[in-house]
Amino acid sequence: MVRVLVIDPTKFFTERYYELLIEKGYLCALVENEKTLQEQLSKPIDLLIADIDGPGLNHLATVRQIKPYLPILALSARASLELAQSLLRLRVQDLLPKFVKPGELLATLEDILLNPARIYYREKPILLAELEEKIHELSIFNELARTLTSTLELNEVLRIIMVKIKDLVKSEALSLLLLDEKNKELVFSASETSETNKLKGVRLKLGQGIAGWVAQTRQALLVEDVYKDPRFFQEIDKIHSFKTRSIMCVPLLHKDKLVGVIEVINKYGGGAFTEEELKVLMELGGEFSEKIQNALPSEANRVFKDLIAQTKNLTKAEAFSVLIPDEERKELIISASETLRGGKVEGLRLKLDQGIAGWVASTREPLLVNDVQKDPRFFKGVDKLSNFQTKSIICVPLVSKNNLLGVMEVINKADGSSFTEKEFQLVRSLADHAAIALENATLYRQVELSSITDDLTKLYNSRYLHRFLIQEIQRSKRESLQVSVLLLDLDNFKTVNDTYGHLVGSQTLVEVAQIIKSKVREIDVAGRFGGDEFIIILPETGPDRAVSIAEEIRKSIEDLTILKDFDLNISMLSASIGVATYPDHGKEAEELIHKADKAMYQIKQQSKNGVRLAS
Repeated sequence: MVRVLVIDPTKFFTERYYELLIEKGYLCALVENEKTLQEQLSKPIDLLIADIDGPGLNHLATVRQIKPYLPILALSARASLELAQSLLRLRVQDLLPKFVKPGELLATLEDILLNPARIYYREKPILLAELEEKIHELSIFNELARTLTSTLELNEVLRIIMVKIKDLVKSEALSLLLLDEKNKELVFSASETSETNKLKGVRLKLGQGIAGWVAQTRQALLVEDVYKDPRFFQEIDKIHSFKTRSIMCVPLLHKDKLVGVIEVINKYGGGAFTEEELKVLMELGGEFSEKIQNALPSEANRVFKDLIAQTKNLTKAEAFSVLIPDEERKELIISASETLRGGKVEGLRLKLDQGIAGWVASTREPLLVNDVQKDPRFFKGVDKLSNFQTKSIICVPLVSKNNLLGVMEVINKADGSSFTEKEFQLVRSLADHAAIALENATLYRQVELSSITDDLTKLYNSRYLHRFLIQEIQRSKRESLQVSVLLLDLDNFKTVNDTYGHLVGSQTLVEVAQIIKSKVREIDVAGRFGGDEFIIILPETGPDRAVSIAEEIRKSIEDLTILKDFDLNISMLSASIGVATYPDHGKEAEELIHKADKAMYQIKQQSKNGVRLAS
């Protein structure tokens, strides 16, 4: 067993990767300070992993004094040539970013263990050049991770992405196209060329041009000579007076949903793009697809922004905000706002009965207050947090079909005068229209979810499961990861149905679904495959861990002896679960499902109520 010592003063590594190492069979020990480090260094160690931010770099000097030849893997959220030179002097085998993907971390550990002297015995001038290039890449990825988690503004996200791609892939032109689902088109949302920039807002049909093909097929593409490719659409070059020679294009996918496409055009110097550069671009796409999706305005937010814009035109007020209810916490959240001065208030929460907005939400009655200082319902807390002074306010509920969807506030006439009764009625009318639009947006989202959700269990349906598994296998191929599939079939479910009826049978399936949801992680996907069969997809999970999870689920179903709400004995119920893992048991989705299904039926034929790994 490989003995690994982890120096982790910030506990960053421990929270993200420690369990992964244990799962992979590494024998790990943790140190957080100099004293425990020296104690651990007196013991046999095969490899050291060190978070070198903060005091970590000083710890490496201690390590080298006691164990001159111990292989070291360093992790850092910062990057510079000076740091690379320090690591070289300390004979560190490799440096990875703190936000490293699990597959890359494991591959690097294996590589170091196979060749522990790989950096120490290289020629230093060559190594420094390699390190300088690697440090540049690491700094880009680290900054990308930090900046993309600090903003939700779409334009800022797109700007960051363009800058990072430009730093990593030297090209003459870049474009980022986002999907307009309604019109089935790609829209040039950000672009940059060495000569001109006239593409923003230009649209392509899905399937049109290389970008349209990539969006339609969801496959990355590298074309060395576009004039030999029939998919190339020359009209875009004419729009911005540019000549495309070669192109890399990758799809942006988030949870199997197309977000957009990135194009990188013409390598500087006239050379050809490499497969390695395409791989880097695909990795970048994976990094920020989710962030772009999160930054895209939801249908509800579009309604809110439109409501604020229309109200602004009609009332000439200083500030506007829309608050939405959080029923579970009995609070109102400021979801959208705009002020002519003062700080941002979006995200702030009020109790459901707090302030004028809380009163309006509770009573569902609109309110006009032209001097809030004389109104006991006024809550000064928001003004203090936003450095704003509220003088007068119109506050109206957003109600549709007797459901409270939110509250709209219009604050302070810009000229200092009082709001009129006419303005009050106009805001109320706008709010009524907005409530209908908001209800429609909510219904649209519900329809969208229902297309991928099983009506009974509220787990994903087989259609979505199949798409997700294909996507996860493709990602696992790129990143050298494993993905496992559990196929679960209930034992004696027909007996439950025959004994108690289909209503109890349906409730039993719901209970089983709840057990499955409680046993899987956020990154896992569980669904009903049909009848009394369920599938659980476990990304980044090997066979041993997958079998362990399957056993936890099996045991919990076995323990389900009494059906809640019915007080009926269903102790005859159990589960047979087959397990298959990519790439061990198959390299395609259908093959994995078939292997898991075969393993499951072998249990059915033998004893039932068990877990079996595919062979």
